[in-house]
Amino acid sequence: AYVVDFLWERVCWNKAAAKLFTHWLGERTHYTNFLDYMLLDPQSRLFFQNWEQISPLWIHRFFNDIRPYRSNPKVQQFIDSHIQRSPTFAQHGEFALPHANLPMGYTLHTAKGFKPYNRMAFPIDSAPYWRLVVWLPERDKS
Repeated sequence: AYVVDFLWERVCWNKAAAKLFTHWLGERTHYTNFLDYMLLDPQSRLFFQNWEQISPLWIHRFFNDIRPYRSNPKVQQFIDSHIQRSPTFAQHGEFALPHANLPMGYTLHTAKGFKPYNRMAFPIDSAPYWRLVVWLPERDKS
């Protein structure tokens, strides 16, 4: 589990999240923002199975999440900088999908190979700009 702010900047996380997201929350961190990790760190292409298909969905999820903050100048600055930095963001930015069309399940490359995980996000009432994100491995059905 981890907590991110409205621009998906990491706030805090537990050891399990650092172990799972080694290049974002763990020992080999290059980026502190999830979208930066997703779009700019080449390791994310290895970590997320089907990166080419799911990266636009992450961008859509981001635009859904920032909808309440669109008038914030920091948000527009973030968007402008990412349009310049990421061709994928530039291609898919400003387009939001209904939350119902966004997947919860992802296949992640772990120390034990590719494993399916479900992602759930929860608002934090006492910190409205933050969101708790939990990744749970799917149970082995065998």
